[in-house]
Amino acid sequence: RLQIIANTVLIQEGRAPEALYIPLEGLLVVRRDALSETDIVTLGPGELVGEISFLDGKPASASVIARENSLVLAFPIHTLKRWLKEDDAFAGRFYRSLAKLLSSRLRSSLDWFGQMLQEKGEASEVVEENWAAISPQLDELRELLCTADKEALANGDEVPEGTRATL
Repeated sequence: RLQIIANTVLIQEGRAPEALYIPLEGLLVVRRDALSETDIVTLGPGELVGEISFLDGKPASASVIARENSLVLAFPIHTLKRWLKEDDAFAGRFYRSLAKLLSSRLRSSLDWFGQMLQEKGEASEVVEENWAAISPQLDELRELLCTADKEALANGDEVPEGTRATL
Protein backbone atom coordinates (compact mmCIF):
# COMPACT_ATOMS: atom_id res chain seq x y z
CA ARG A 1 0.00 0.00 0.00
CA LEU A 2 1.32 3.41 -0.95
CA GLN A 3 0.01 6.83 0.04
CA ILE A 4 0.36 9.07 -3.01
CA ILE A 5 0.26 12.84 -2.78
CA ALA A 6 -1.74 14.78 -5.40
CA ASN A 7 0.20 15.46 -8.65
CA THR A 8 2.65 12.60 -8.05
CA VAL A 9 3.56 10.78 -11.26
CA LEU A 10 3.09 7.02 -10.78
CA ILE A 11 3.91 6.08 -14.36
CA GLN A 12 5.94 8.29 -16.69
CA GLU A 13 5.25 8.22 -20.41
CA GLY A 14 8.20 6.70 -22.28
CA ARG A 15 9.49 4.74 -19.26
CA ALA A 16 8.78 1.19 -18.17
CA PRO A 17 6.55 1.15 -15.08
CA GLU A 18 8.06 -0.35 -11.94
CA ALA A 19 4.72 -1.77 -10.77
CA LEU A 20 1.10 -2.40 -11.58
CA TYR A 21 -1.18 -0.22 -9.47
CA ILE A 22 -4.72 -0.53 -8.18
CA PRO A 23 -6.16 2.63 -6.62
CA LEU A 24 -7.99 1.92 -3.35
CA GLU A 25 -8.87 5.54 -2.59
CA GLY A 26 -8.59 8.71 -4.62
CA LEU A 27 -8.36 9.37 -8.34
CA LEU A 28 -5.65 8.98 -10.94
CA VAL A 29 -5.56 10.57 -14.39
CA VAL A 30 -3.97 9.40 -17.61
CA ARG A 31 -2.25 12.03 -19.74
CA ARG A 32 -0.12 12.08 -22.86
CA ASP A 33 2.82 14.47 -22.66
CA ALA A 34 1.84 15.85 -26.05
CA LEU A 35 -1.51 16.86 -24.54
CA SER A 36 0.09 18.07 -21.28
CA GLU A 37 -2.81 19.13 -19.04
CA THR A 38 -5.52 17.23 -20.91
CA ASP A 39 -6.81 14.19 -19.02
CA ILE A 40 -7.49 11.26 -21.33
CA VAL A 41 -9.27 9.28 -18.64
CA THR A 42 -9.82 9.33 -14.88
CA LEU A 43 -9.29 6.09 -12.97
CA GLY A 44 -10.75 5.35 -9.56
CA PRO A 45 -10.78 2.59 -6.97
CA GLY A 46 -10.55 -0.91 -8.38
CA GLU A 47 -9.02 0.03 -11.75
CA LEU A 48 -5.75 -1.53 -12.93
CA VAL A 49 -2.95 0.76 -14.07
CA GLY A 50 0.20 -0.17 -15.99
CA GLU A 51 -1.12 -3.39 -17.55
CA ILE A 52 -0.43 -2.45 -21.17
CA SER A 53 3.31 -1.98 -20.63
CA PHE A 54 3.37 -5.11 -18.51
CA LEU A 55 1.84 -7.15 -21.32
CA ASP A 56 3.77 -5.79 -24.28
CA GLY A 57 7.06 -5.04 -22.50
CA LYS A 58 7.23 -1.55 -23.98
CA PRO A 59 7.55 1.80 -22.20
CA ALA A 60 4.35 3.48 -21.04
CA SER A 61 2.43 5.25 -23.80
CA ALA A 62 0.99 7.75 -21.31
CA SER A 63 1.65 9.12 -17.84
CA VAL A 64 -0.49 8.29 -14.83
CA ILE A 65 -0.72 11.02 -12.21
CA ALA A 66 -2.53 11.25 -8.88
CA ARG A 67 -5.28 13.83 -9.30
CA GLU A 68 -5.73 13.94 -5.53
CA ASN A 69 -4.15 12.33 -2.50
CA SER A 70 -4.66 8.62 -3.09
CA LEU A 71 -4.02 5.19 -1.62
CA VAL A 72 -2.86 2.54 -4.10
CA LEU A 73 -1.79 -1.09 -4.04
CA ALA A 74 1.50 -1.48 -5.87
CA PHE A 75 2.56 -4.84 -7.31
CA PRO A 76 6.24 -4.62 -8.32
CA ILE A 77 6.73 -6.02 -11.82
CA HIS A 78 9.57 -8.35 -10.79
CA THR A 79 7.42 -9.84 -7.99
CA LEU A 80 4.40 -10.25 -10.25
CA LYS A 81 6.51 -11.98 -12.92
CA ARG A 82 7.85 -14.38 -10.29
CA TRP A 83 4.30 -15.21 -9.09
CA LEU A 84 3.18 -15.85 -12.66
CA LYS A 85 6.13 -18.13 -13.33
CA GLU A 86 5.69 -20.10 -10.07
CA ASP A 87 1.91 -20.56 -10.12
CA ASP A 88 0.28 -21.61 -13.39
CA ALA A 89 -3.25 -21.44 -11.97
CA PHE A 90 -2.65 -17.88 -10.76
CA ALA A 91 -1.12 -16.99 -14.14
CA GLY A 92 -4.17 -18.34 -15.96
CA ARG A 93 -6.59 -16.37 -13.78
CA PHE A 94 -4.44 -13.25 -14.01
CA TYR A 95 -4.19 -13.29 -17.81
CA ARG A 96 -7.87 -14.14 -18.16
CA SER A 97 -8.74 -11.16 -15.95
CA LEU A 98 -6.48 -8.93 -18.03
CA ALA A 99 -8.17 -10.19 -21.20
CA LYS A 100 -11.60 -9.33 -19.79
CA LEU A 101 -10.41 -5.91 -18.58
CA LEU A 102 -8.85 -5.01 -21.92
CA SER A 103 -11.86 -6.30 -23.81
CA SER A 104 -14.14 -4.13 -21.68
CA ARG A 105 -11.92 -1.09 -22.22
CA LEU A 106 -11.80 -1.75 -25.95
CA ARG A 107 -15.60 -1.97 -26.12
CA SER A 108 -15.92 1.30 -24.17
CA SER A 109 -13.46 3.01 -26.48
CA LEU A 110 -15.28 1.76 -29.57
CA ASP A 111 -18.62 2.92 -28.12
CA TRP A 112 -17.14 6.35 -27.42
CA PHE A 113 -15.65 6.51 -30.89
CA GLY A 114 -18.99 5.57 -32.47
CA GLN A 115 -20.85 8.21 -30.45
CA MET A 116 -18.31 10.82 -31.44
CA LEU A 117 -18.82 9.99 -35.11
CA GLN A 118 -22.61 10.14 -34.76
CA GLU A 119 -22.43 13.53 -33.05
CA LYS A 120 -20.27 14.93 -35.82
CA GLY A 121 -22.48 13.50 -38.52
CA GLU A 122 -20.18 12.31 -41.25
CA ALA A 123 -16.71 11.11 -40.37
CA SER A 124 -13.90 13.34 -41.55
CA GLU A 125 -11.22 11.96 -43.87
CA VAL A 126 -8.71 11.99 -41.00
CA VAL A 127 -10.99 9.91 -38.78
CA GLU A 128 -11.69 7.47 -41.61
CA GLU A 129 -7.97 7.08 -42.34
CA ASN A 130 -7.15 6.53 -38.67
CA TRP A 131 -9.98 4.05 -38.28
CA ALA A 132 -8.83 2.16 -41.36
CA ALA A 133 -5.34 1.95 -39.86
CA ILE A 134 -6.35 0.68 -36.42
CA SER A 135 -9.44 -1.38 -37.19
CA PRO A 136 -7.58 -4.53 -38.32
CA GLN A 137 -5.31 -4.34 -35.27
CA LEU A 138 -8.30 -4.00 -32.95
CA ASP A 139 -9.96 -6.99 -34.62
CA GLU A 140 -6.76 -9.01 -34.16
CA LEU A 141 -6.55 -8.02 -30.47
CA ARG A 142 -10.21 -8.88 -29.91
CA GLU A 143 -9.72 -12.32 -31.51
CA LEU A 144 -6.60 -12.98 -29.45
CA LEU A 145 -8.34 -12.00 -26.20
CA CYS A 146 -11.28 -14.29 -27.04
CA THR A 147 -8.88 -17.13 -27.83
CA ALA A 148 -7.03 -16.61 -24.54
CA ASP A 149 -10.30 -16.63 -22.63
CA LYS A 150 -11.50 -19.83 -24.35
CA GLU A 151 -8.16 -21.55 -23.77
CA ALA A 152 -8.19 -20.54 -20.10
CA LEU A 153 -11.71 -21.92 -19.69
CA ALA A 154 -10.67 -25.21 -21.29
CA ASN A 155 -7.43 -25.49 -19.29
CA GLY A 156 -8.49 -24.83 -15.71
CA ASP A 157 -7.95 -21.05 -15.91
CA GLU A 158 -4.50 -21.47 -17.47
CA VAL A 159 -3.62 -19.61 -20.65
CA PRO A 160 -1.11 -21.70 -22.66
CA GLU A 161 2.42 -20.32 -22.86
CA GLY A 162 2.20 -19.63 -26.61
CA THR A 163 -0.90 -17.48 -26.19
CA ARG A 164 0.62 -15.69 -23.20
CA ALA A 165 3.71 -14.88 -25.24
CA THR A 166 1.58 -13.55 -28.10
CA LEU A 167 -0.45 -11.40 -25.70
